Amino acid sequence: MVRTLLRSLAAVTLLATPSFAHDDCDRRFPRFVPRIPIFRIAAPRFEVDFGIRRPIHRHAWVQRDERFWVAPRIESRVVGRDHCGRPIVRCVVVREGYWSVRHYDVCSCGETNRGCRD
Repeated sequence: MVRTLLRSLAAVTLLATPSFAHDDCDRRFPRFVPRIPIFRIAAPRFEVDFGIRRPIHRHAWVQRDERFWVAPRIESRVVGRDHCGRPIVRCVVVREGYWSVRHYDVCSCGETNRGCRD
């Protein structure tokens, strides 16, 4: 009961408030106030420096090397047949694991550039 009363009261207050049209939005109702021209004066922009201005940062890349482990490649292969002719499947090391070196660039700001270089 109270909720419906508050809803209807809110709807009546929203309908009762006047709405103002923007300039040139509503041409149906004539305006009897003469238009006043608006003059705008453009002032030049200026800056006021407070504190120290930081220079523009240009990246100074330094090449770094990183060692990483390349895991061995293991595959399941048929290594032979038993006395009934069924295949014997074992895990075989196709390529041994090894250490490799990756090159990347580092800037003094902390940004890294890990491109496709090797």
